[in-house]
Amino acid sequence: MSMPIRSVLPILLAFPSSLLAAQGAEQAPSTPDRRVIAALELWKGGDTNAWHRALRRLERMGPQASPAVHALIPGLADPDPKIRTGTARVLRAIGAPANPAVPVLIAALEDPDERVRTGASRALGYVGKDVVPELVVALSDPSPLVRLQASRALEIMGGQASPALGPLRERLGDPDPDARRAVQAAIKAILKSNP
Repeated sequence: MSMPIRSVLPILLAFPSSLLAAQGAEQAPSTPDRRVIAALELWKGGDTNAWHRALRRLERMGPQASPAVHALIPGLADPDPKIRTGTARVLRAIGAPANPAVPVLIAALEDPDERVRTGASRALGYVGKDVVPELVVALSDPSPLVRLQASRALEIMGGQASPALGPLRERLGDPDPDARRAVQAAIKAILKSNP
């Protein structure tokens, strides 16, 4: 299995932001919206309540918040699981422009907090490309919520997730009824995309 989150995140966060920016440069607008700037000022404030307000504002903005992606990445390593979960929600709302956060979202799949793993699984369905192997691993997570969100992420990916068909079929007997329904929906979406 992969390295624990505590050992991977410092490495990922040490990446030069210019390197991460090169991955998503074509997707981020050059001039941030004033609302993004205001939310980032809250984010930089250091007050936990301000961070939560910033995350809520950015989540409501969706893809328009894409200039904030690089500033948000460290939020996935915050000691507060609510901040880590909120950061994953914002990245999911931003969608494909948040692709530079994929390595840290993948590392968050091993977070000790179930809510963070759930949020990371869900975000990867909207943000990630080539993340099917990591989502397949998440299908075996002890938490039914994480398995459910990994299945939903694969469903969102549709035909791109066709390599996950075998592992999804193995999860058709999942003991959790919601996770089992999500597996069925993912299989249906993948097959529909790949007639």
